[in-house]
Amino acid sequence: MNYPILITGIAASGKTTVCKELKRLGYNAVDIERIEGMFTKVVRSTGEPYTGPDKNSIAVVKRTDWICDKTKLTTFLNDQEGIIFCGGVAANIEEIIPLFKKVILLTAGRETIGERLQTRTGTGFGKDPEVQEMILGQIDSVNQDIVSNGAVTVDTDRPLNEVTEEILGKTNLH
Repeated sequence: MNYPILITGIAASGKTTVCKELKRLGYNAVDIERIEGMFTKVVRSTGEPYTGPDKNSIAVVKRTDWICDKTKLTTFLNDQEGIIFCGGVAANIEEIIPLFKKVILLTAGRETIGERLQTRTGTGFGKDPEVQEMILGQIDSVNQDIVSNGAVTVDTDRPLNEVTEEILGKTNLH
């Protein structure tokens, strides 16, 4: 039997960092956005995959969505044994939330999110100043939507060990 737990939140809320730390602590944790073929950037008006340049520019971000393939995610989760922490966020988050036993929403203050976006490595998303402003402007609405779908919140505006400790406590694993 599997027990999937979604760790989600707006860009730069700490999903990847938390998953890496949980993995370091010996838990099964994966950044599902990095699983090949699990997510696709699509043109919002057509649903077709976006194949153009500058995937992280403000012009592209405004007209595309980051979509998780629910069928692939279901298959992935069904292949897991025991507890698995899955980090990720998608435009179709409401479709994938029901696949998880528990949803943890990572939150942080605007200043922290802004600083993380400016200094992040490994992804180009959020490096563009206009995209950063867009992300910062969406924090409240994205968080409210996810909470309204049953998520419990964890503030990541503090040391990583405290964050993971709280997550483990909220999932009855600590």
